[in-house]
Amino acid sequence: MADKKKIAILGGGPAGLAAAYGLSATSEQRERYDVTVYQVGWRAGGKCASGRAGPTNRIEQNGTHYLFGCYDNGFRMLQDVYGELEKAGIEDLGTFDKAFIPRDLLVLKQFFRGNWRTWPIQLPTNRVMPGTRPGLLRPGEYVSMVVQFVFALLLPRRLFLALTAASRESSTSSGPGGQSTNSCWVAWVGVS
Repeated sequence: MADKKKIAILGGGPAGLAAAYGLSATSEQRERYDVTVYQVGWRAGGKCASGRAGPTNRIEQNGTHYLFGCYDNGFRMLQDVYGELEKAGIEDLGTFDKAFIPRDLLVLKQFFRGNWRTWPIQLPTNRVMPGTRPGLLRPGEYVSMVVQFVFALLLPRRLFLALTAASRESSTSSGPGGQSTNSCWVAWVGVS
């Protein structure tokens, strides 16, 4: 075979890593391309990188907001990557099923007039695991999510949580690895 085409990718953020993975995902591509990712510093991940710092080893994460459930291509690629790691016998990073946990609550903090205020936002949910759907949600699922969001904004928080908990108990779904979950993959948080 002819010499491999050399590919330089500048930056190890999500786009750079996705490009590198895409150019080396099959044995044919690995034979065709010599891919190198150039990253300033030692940590890949760009704005989605996380790590630990300080004397208490506190987790510093920029990317916890990043993987909302609508990012099907990202989740599909991550499932593929974890599958490749498993095939290679690499267990240091765990499994896809345990690396991400579903979340549907967003909490914002605001410093206003000398006081911190907490703004919890309950996000609408659906029963679709990211990366598994072939296309868009069905129209009824979008309507359901809009109704959930409106109720979350209008009802007192405790009443909304009680109603959604009762609704979820009657329709609990199975999450990754078969674990029972009543959150529906709105936003995922990487587990460090």
